[in-house]
Amino acid sequence: MQTKQPNIYQLARTGAGLSREKAAEVLDLSVSSVKAYETGETVPPNETVALMTKRYGASWLPIKHLQNSSAPLGIMPEVTVQELPTATLQLVNRMADFADRYRRLMQIAEDGTIDESEQVDFAEISGELRDIIACALSVMYPGTKKERPDVGASKRSGPQMRTNCKSYYSTNPAFCNTFLQGVAK
Repeated sequence: MQTKQPNIYQLARTGAGLSREKAAEVLDLSVSSVKAYETGETVPPNETVALMTKRYGASWLPIKHLQNSSAPLGIMPEVTVQELPTATLQLVNRMADFADRYRRLMQIAEDGTIDESEQVDFAEISGELRDIIACALSVMYPGTKKERPDVGASKRSGPQMRTNCKSYYSTNPAFCNTFLQGVAK
């Protein structure tokens, strides 16, 4: 017997440690609306997702929401939610790999058309750009970092400094609203 996996809205809520009732309260929604979003009965509007992002502290939620809602169009690249250091390293590596390829893109674009002999290269370059975009989105919307235990810390890492920083994007609803509205148009 298969168990049903929670959807992204339920994962974000439970990750924040909120009951449906408490989530409905902090989102100024009915419990039935929260349930409808979590069971896939209804897709929440972008404004609600921006509020969920802020109230749940789930910086990854807008990306997954957009992937789910734009999947039929194939617009959004597949973005893997990762911790910020991993996402940053992947982005830098993809950009370094692309450093030599951009010249070929300029050659292809120079005459304003993609002729038959350029199509294979252009498709490969487009795929590389899609990977770079996905990595950049992973940097912009990182997953939460798991706490490392203090014991056994590497000596080269120096004294462990604890901060209570959160992603700018997850704490700025104006950005989330603007971003989500712009993509939805």
